[in-house]
Amino acid sequence: MKKRCAWRFFTVALVSLTALAGSLPLAGAAEAQGRQGVSIANGPFSYDPANAGSTTFLGEFGGPAMTSFRVCAPGGGTIFPAGGSTAVADISVFGVEQVADADGVALAEPVKVPLDSSLGGQIAGAFALAPQSHIFAPGSCVDVGVTVSNPMVAPAEFGDYVVTMKAQAIGSGIGVGSGSRYGLSLRPATVTDITPPTVVIDSPADGSTHLLGLISVQIRANDPVPGTGVTTIVAGVASAGGTVTEPVILVADTPQPAGSDATATGSFNPTGASGPAGTTALTAFTGTVRSGIGTYILAADATDGAGNVGMADSTFHVKYDVAFTMAAGQINNGQPANSFGRFHFSVRRSSVTSDAAFMFDQTVVVKLVRTSDSAVVASHVFGTGAITAFTQIDETVPEYKTHFKRGDIGAAGSATYKAQVWFLDVDGVLVQQGESPAVTF
Repeated sequence: MKKRCAWRFFTVALVSLTALAGSLPLAGAAEAQGRQGVSIANGPFSYDPANAGSTTFLGEFGGPAMTSFRVCAPGGGTIFPAGGSTAVADISVFGVEQVADADGVALAEPVKVPLDSSLGGQIAGAFALAPQSHIFAPGSCVDVGVTVSNPMVAPAEFGDYVVTMKAQAIGSGIGVGSGSRYGLSLRPATVTDITPPTVVIDSPADGSTHLLGLISVQIRANDPVPGTGVTTIVAGVASAGGTVTEPVILVADTPQPAGSDATATGSFNPTGASGPAGTTALTAFTGTVRSGIGTYILAADATDGAGNVGMADSTFHVKYDVAFTMAAGQINNGQPANSFGRFHFSVRRSSVTSDAAFMFDQTVVVKLVRTSDSAVVASHVFGTGAITAFTQIDETVPEYKTHFKRGDIGAAGSATYKAQVWFLDVDGVLVQQGESPAVTF
């Protein structure tokens, strides 16, 4: 009886050992393999240094920064736990944590930033690792170069972050280990802005000429990077002689950040450009009440957030639209002294930026110029006397008209002439506004 029980006990024990061997953990299997001359390289990847460095980016500025670390596979064996003699590992950013706010004040608890979030993706994407993958053998190592660029996060996301880089060989049985860490500080820009904005006057362009009417104003300003951006744009117009000095009312899209154009628009309305002034004999311009033709300077200033002021000037000219309706010479062979030239012309304001109204201006002077030597041989000012002595305004047409007789200008024979039309400008300066075709008389 005792012998049968002993046999049964041995049989049960043998069955139990067999079952236990079938359920041994991997370490047990490794030990079994080890007994057959095969050793296992157990453990996680290791990293040197554990802290690969740190850098700070100020707003949009700074970087890139360079660093490196070494990754080593576990050694002590000829195969990895899963049985392979090599393992392919990806090397990448494995995790991001925020540890302080934008002022560098430590958070009570680090906040994990998911890599699949917008912020996590921006930060991880700023780390360029080379190589990004490597084939490891037990105990082998690889040096990983890291280029860290500015992740360009929004100001609300400024702060201190810890970025962990690791190697991962899925299916090899190798643990990822603790990784190599990198400190990333993202702060607002703290540059000192001492450079004023650049200012460009698009309209009226420097040296341009405009018919009397509404003058469009357009100004652009840009505060160079790094800077504090354009905050205000102002402008004013002054006549060359100082008779007119007035601000230009602008509509501007300020403020604008550094590197972006700020644009301001407005207009300037010289005297006579619109309204009834100068459009009738009763409202005619005179030597004391002059029209807005003349030379002007537009001055524009742009100020940035640091108080620096950029400036630009544009000189432009405003004139009448003068068109000759008659320029004819008549030679009287029987009475040569009565040979004469007739000149009729209209004077209007712009038909594009105003209403093309006829302009009554009693400051008119018509100069007769001999073409052979450009000599002024006679001048007719405004008046109601004889048309051969004055320049008249015919209100019925309306038009300006004057005639020059050969006998009145002291010419011994026929010659070719042009009539030049001049008016007093806003500053009281006599300025040419038009010229006729050449005539002979």
